[in-house]
Formats: sequence, structure tokens, C-alpha cells
Amino acid sequence: MTNILIVEDDATLLGLYSEVLEAIDTFHVSAIARNGEELLEMLKEMKNRGELADVILMDQRLPGKYGIELIPEIRRICNSAKIIIVSGDGRIGEHAIKAGANFFLLKPFGIDQLVAAVKSVMGESGRKP
Repeated sequence: MTNILIVEDDATLLGLYSEVLEAIDTFHVSAIARNGEELLEMLKEMKNRGELADVILMDQRLPGKYGIELIPEIRRICNSAKIIIVSGDGRIGEHAIKAGANFFLLKPFGIDQLVAAVKSVMGESGRKP
């Protein structure tokens, strides 16, 4: 089972991502956060319980810190998590990968692209956009 943590401040998108990913038999949305602070607290709590997120699906534009800014902090807590950054700004894709994201997904994207991105990072051996 692939444990997915979603970080998104838009309630509509958060619900859509959760619904789509939960519909896949091998995926489980284990937690959701609406900003970077919630994300970091959840990761620390999960680590203390011996749990890890396999995939973090994170919007770039979040209240407080942006997704790319959170990557080093995420890596300090949970280095093994695969990070997918989503954004409507295609110019940040290369920056996201250089910052340590495993995948960049440009909005708007289809359901099939979302599922393919999660499957891709779970099967990858290296980082690729």
C-alpha cells in the first residue's frame, strides 16, 4: 500500500485529489495538510509513531512557505518520501526538481496524469521531471 500525504490549501482540489487517489486499490491517503506547518508537524508525528509517507503530493503555492521552500525540511524529517510538486506555473518545474522534488506536475492535469505521477515516483530509480 502506498501511503500518500496531500498538502493543498484549496478544499476543492484537496477533495478531488483524495477521492481520485483513494479509488486506486494500492493507494491510501494517510494524511492531509493545508499548509507547510501542518505538513511538517504531521511528518514529525508520523515519524515518532514509526510511520512514513511514501508520497507527498504538494501544491507549490501554500500559505506561509511555498512547496519548494519546504523540501529541505521534509528531507530532514522523512528523506525517503517521494515528493510531487504541483503548480500552474510551468516555470518552476526545473526549480522544483533541482530543489529535490521527484516529479513536477503542471496544472491543469487530468486524473490519469495524477495517478501516473504517483505510480512513476514509486517505481523510479532516480529523479526525473
